[in-house]
Amino acid sequence: MTKTYLILAAIALSSISGAAQTAKNITRIEGTAVNYPKCETLLVSETGTDVRVNKNDTIQVVDGRFSYDLITEGIPTVYEIVPLNEHIRGSHPVTEFFAETGTVNITFTDDGKPRVVKSDAPLNAEYISFKKESKRLFFDKMRHLSDSIDSNGLRFTPEANILIDKTKKTTDKHELDSLRLLLGELEKHNKVYSQAHYDLENAWKKTFRKHIEYSLAYAENNVTPVGLYVIKDATTNKRLFDERLLSETADVFNRIYAKKYPDHPMSRSIRNFIASQSIKPGGRFIDFTAPDIEGREHTISGEIAGKVALIDFWGSWCGPCRRLSKSMIPVYEAYKDRGFTIVGIARERKAEDMTKAIAKDGYTWLNLLELNDKGRIWEKYGISDRGGTTVLVDRDGKILAVHPSAEEVKAILEKVL
Repeated sequence: MTKTYLILAAIALSSISGAAQTAKNITRIEGTAVNYPKCETLLVSETGTDVRVNKNDTIQVVDGRFSYDLITEGIPTVYEIVPLNEHIRGSHPVTEFFAETGTVNITFTDDGKPRVVKSDAPLNAEYISFKKESKRLFFDKMRHLSDSIDSNGLRFTPEANILIDKTKKTTDKHELDSLRLLLGELEKHNKVYSQAHYDLENAWKKTFRKHIEYSLAYAENNVTPVGLYVIKDATTNKRLFDERLLSETADVFNRIYAKKYPDHPMSRSIRNFIASQSIKPGGRFIDFTAPDIEGREHTISGEIAGKVALIDFWGSWCGPCRRLSKSMIPVYEAYKDRGFTIVGIARERKAEDMTKAIAKDGYTWLNLLELNDKGRIWEKYGISDRGGTTVLVDRDGKILAVHPSAEEVKAILEKVL
């Protein structure tokens, strides 16, 4: 084989490889919104992103029907679709599908039934089969048990049931307020929910853990993008992960998927999930770099070096985040000359939203900008689905508290400064 032929062959292979990496996927999304007059617009976004700060596609529903071509590139990843009206009210019952070439048929209903999905594309067919089997093995029995508890009035204690029934039978505002106060008193003494409810909660936790173990076994034996997503989806139940389950998840991912799909967005998400498990008291903060409003880059480790610091993750659109940040102002003023600092990082869709919020709320500390999740900072800290949090670290970078109140920060500072 001549040297010239080898060069030409290498160029050809490179071209084929490049074409494969940038191949377009055209996913035809079509379906109906049955008996669902409020469903006029659908939001479509890559799973794991937040439409509050990231761009998304929209699909218009006309006369109860919709159709749309979603165009993506590379190895298919998972997208989700949700009716805009449900997203606004926070119910967010998403329907997931792989953005691969082929057709995905979806039926939305407004009668409490699951969203129906059918597809002629291979990854979607595999994922639908996995979901169907998971439902049969783990969730059908639990949902039947949950429905039985509710239908027999066993969810709440007898005292709470009496008050709840009264709230359903009255429209008098004063009476409703009085009943809610009484329910609040019961809640203070842990007398709202019955033992059956707590037993059911524990049963659900065990079921979810078993499903995570089932998912890991499936991923190990079915090495496809579906297997990769099954691992990623399992990590959304992060509160269920102990050291053993985290170790098993990391093992399956690192041994199989990290090598097969090293640059896939779902691989990045899983790596960040594993790393984010250190964000707890006694763990260490995760370093990141982000710009200020003028575009100057700042690395968080450099900004907080040698100080006790509160890293404040917030957003102009997140009311609870801003209330918490504002409550830190007097703490900052009292301790900033004693070795304490705050660095904020705002998760925004537009930079000017951060500027306006800072001017209104009066933060005087350094604030950085995470624009459209460019740095994946929220993902690195395991809070992709939240507006924000706070992380208090000591001079050596060890985490002292996660999401403490202003009073808790003050108490800790009195001990360590």
